[in-house]
Amino acid sequence: MSLRSVLTRSSLFLLSVSACVAATACASSQRESSETPVASAASVESGPAAAGARKEFTTSSASGEVDPGELALRSYTEACERKHRDACAVVSMMYLAGRGVEQAPEQFLRYAARACLLDHGLSCARMAKVYRRIQGEGSARAAALDERACRTGYAEPCFRTDPEARCMDVATESAPGICGARVSVDAGSFDPDGGPLSFEQVPPGPYPVGRSAVTLRLRDAMGLTSFCVAEVSVFDRELPVARCNAPESIRPPDAPYAFQATVQDNCSASVSITDYDCFKQNGAGKRIDKKDSCAVSIDGDTLRIRNTGGVGSSITWTLMATDASGNVARTDCRVDVANPGKNK
Repeated sequence: MSLRSVLTRSSLFLLSVSACVAATACASSQRESSETPVASAASVESGPAAAGARKEFTTSSASGEVDPGELALRSYTEACERKHRDACAVVSMMYLAGRGVEQAPEQFLRYAARACLLDHGLSCARMAKVYRRIQGEGSARAAALDERACRTGYAEPCFRTDPEARCMDVATESAPGICGARVSVDAGSFDPDGGPLSFEQVPPGPYPVGRSAVTLRLRDAMGLTSFCVAEVSVFDRELPVARCNAPESIRPPDAPYAFQATVQDNCSASVSITDYDCFKQNGAGKRIDKKDSCAVSIDGDTLRIRNTGGVGSSITWTLMATDASGNVARTDCRVDVANPGKNK
């Protein structure tokens, strides 16, 4: 949205920020030592700049040569050049409201900036309102202008309260495939002034399995901050997955064999072989123990077969996978001893 559209389309805003041009309630003393930050057109109209403007207006208007609006603008502009902050404020409002001069938002900002630099708090606050309408409530420039207005003693921007930080402890399970979880500890934080808030969690997450202290930091449009602290507890209940890494069948001439198991887990896990069996089923389906003829050894996660026990035998073994959280999963493995003369 352009500056001109912001300043021309919002009639309420124009009325609110131009009130000091016409309202006698904004009048203040002309003396620099006793000026209030809420200086206005009324205060300037009682000073030397206004006196010069009235004299010139009386002289010129009689001859019908000079427009009174131009005279007022000229007088206040000259006073502004002499660093009279109230005069700068009046010129800015003349351009903003189109009083005696064509409306020019750019000129409004120019003279309002001069007045603000001369510690005219109301001009700083007016500019802050404009930048919020253009850049949004989170405008850093608007916040800086409000802060300057507050330092001058202009009270309106100072009546701000810190944002209300509300935290909650969170207990959750780790996300699938991740050794941690992303969570928010915000429990309804808000800005009492009704403005937007920026949120930051430190550390940002994802949070690892276990307990973590998390700080929620808030910042409002005025730059005011607050924080709260919560605890995030993440539990790992995801089972590890062990793999046999063995084919369906083997052939006696190819011995010895070695099959090393592997494990996959969202965190960390280990796998080991707990036991094995070697057997054969005869034509009647009876199970025949072949451990005496099979030559099998176990070394941690690796099964070694030096003798298969003959064609028709089957060798089975069990994998036990355990992760860091104590989750245990079992996997059964098997290979059958095939006839070496087939599928050659």
